[in-house]
Amino acid sequence: MVTDPSTRIKRAFVTGATGIVGAPLCRKLVDIGVNVTAYARSADAQSLPQEVEYIQGDILDVPNIVAAAAESDVIFHVAAAVHGSVPTDSQFEEMNVTGTGNVINAANIVGAKFIHVSTVNVKGFRDGDLTDAYAATKSRAEDLVAARSLNGFDAVIVRAATVF
Repeated sequence: MVTDPSTRIKRAFVTGATGIVGAPLCRKLVDIGVNVTAYARSADAQSLPQEVEYIQGDILDVPNIVAAAAESDVIFHVAAAVHGSVPTDSQFEEMNVTGTGNVINAANIVGAKFIHVSTVNVKGFRDGDLTDAYAATKSRAEDLVAARSLNGFDAVIVRAATVF
């Protein structure tokens, strides 16, 4: 249970909740006493604790995201197209850039703080060392978060280095 009132999160919304990062994040949030709404395309929510409210959905469906995220204090945006998950650059763009924009808009509508889980590959892309669609689209997604933050949007970008 979270005991510090200054960091108390009552309800969290997690996109990509059945994935390699999302599922452990949901478990940890439940462990510290946060009510969690998990959101993912997968029909299989067996990796999630039974305390989690699971909603199957797509980050390209803005009305569904807004409805699912209602009453959330914070949105953890973990959903993304990663290496090997989609076959075309345009699908990376759709999931990682358009999808991120959709979740940002939902956070704005429901008044939630926004935590964007990105990747260190963005630095590699920006330094010219990586040129793949994943790194490029995750970089553009970060740009969306940063641009919205300039207008008072409460957001954090986390660049994960290694995920186990």
